[in-house]
Amino acid sequence: MACNSKVYELDTLPRAKPTALIFLSAECPISQKYIQQINQLSVEYPQVQFYGVFPIQESKHTFRKFKRSHKLSFPLIYDHQNTLAHQLGATHTPEAFLISCDKKVLYRGAIDNWYYDLEQIPAAPTDLFLKNAVERHLQDQPIFLKDTRPIGCLIEE
Repeated sequence: MACNSKVYELDTLPRAKPTALIFLSAECPISQKYIQQINQLSVEYPQVQFYGVFPIQESKHTFRKFKRSHKLSFPLIYDHQNTLAHQLGATHTPEAFLISCDKKVLYRGAIDNWYYDLEQIPAAPTDLFLKNAVERHLQDQPIFLKDTRPIGCLIEE
């Protein structure tokens, strides 16, 4: 997505397939560490449209620099008025939302449990919250874990 003055809202997102919105920050170290995993998810699940969402606290310069410096397999949205953040109630970066074609939030929260204990960070996550929600939705199965606590940097107003 181009960095422009367009305001993105849930209603303006494509309806052709489910959407995963992941709020990110170039300044948040935890957010940065998830880029590779989000890339992998977006490649593994082409039937879901993944977007990285940068909240208003990020400058357009930082947004553009981040976009150029990372090899992303998913587009980025600059939420320059925090419209998406307010509509969804996003509070942290990274924070993920899985949204159905009819714009219902199916899952919200952490991508996985990798950073749940900041004093003892494991080598790899053991609970893949977003991935499991995506898989269950794509298989028309109920998503039992619909909400987890996001870990990361706060989204500022």
